[in-house]
Amino acid sequence: MSDQRKQYRLPDSEDAQRPAGGQSDITGKRIALANTAGLIAGMILMGIGKAITSGVGADNATYGMSIFLTVPLAMGLVMALLMGRGEVHRATLFLSSLLLPLVGTACSMLFFREGTICVLIAFPLIWAMTLIGVGIGRLIIRYTRRDRTFAIAAPLMLATIGIDAILPKTFVTSVTTVSQPIRASPAELWPEIVSMGRIPEQPSYWLCKVGLPAPVEVVAEAPKVGAKRDCIFTGGLVFGEEITIAETNRHLKFKIVSQPRDPEILGHADVLSGEMRLRPNADGTTTIIGTSHYALHVMPAAYFDLWAKSIGHAVHERVFAHIKQRVERT
Repeated sequence: MSDQRKQYRLPDSEDAQRPAGGQSDITGKRIALANTAGLIAGMILMGIGKAITSGVGADNATYGMSIFLTVPLAMGLVMALLMGRGEVHRATLFLSSLLLPLVGTACSMLFFREGTICVLIAFPLIWAMTLIGVGIGRLIIRYTRRDRTFAIAAPLMLATIGIDAILPKTFVTSVTTVSQPIRASPAELWPEIVSMGRIPEQPSYWLCKVGLPAPVEVVAEAPKVGAKRDCIFTGGLVFGEEITIAETNRHLKFKIVSQPRDPEILGHADVLSGEMRLRPNADGTTTIIGTSHYALHVMPAAYFDLWAKSIGHAVHERVFAHIKQRVERT
């Protein structure tokens, strides 16, 4: 009788919900709840991270590994852990991993006033870290206990945010250099690099087409040391400059004395100085060599420096193309 009872006993609730072939599918409701939990966890961690890593005022804010590495990793990890055990289609998991950082970056723009261009630049990194978090979470669910994972992961993530508070405010100081040969003499080019007339053409760089400010005009008091020089960008943004070297027909250098209070710049980068050199060539042309010095306050610096160099090249190339057109036409 006891054997018959064992043979025909009612299945427990977990076995009842599980198909004969293996684990049950994860429901859409559970996926939605897991996404929501991941988003909430990310926003809380981002708020904590910004509060810890910010100085006095927005100008001193820094964006370290807690913002671009820990937060999206945590979002993906929490989402995967709360999905729990079960089968989920790869396409569903992929779309959830895409939707989560999309909504997260939209919330960061709304609640933390992040700029559109900053979000576009950071999104590939955020998405990659979210995918890594989801992958780690799914592995953990398969091989370990979920409650133990939360007990270990939560302190580690908070510790990562705390490390940001003791890291240096400037993560990298870098340089970008662009050169352009022009059919003109140094004497013809010198007035153009001191004060540049307005650029009528629309910017061609793709980030400028979606809102990144582009240079439109340069106005200088005089070609001498100590003179004021303004580099004007679209939207009326002005970089205030002071000339520090003015070697006629050879070398112009300036330092940045004021930067626009734009969300695409504050807390992310400081342009420190710039210079232009005129190098005469044997064929009668002159090469303009433009160099920009800047400091990045975002991490990982190697990733964001690639974008900074790309933007710096686009700025120089737009200015040089305009000077080339003006001088060679006359």
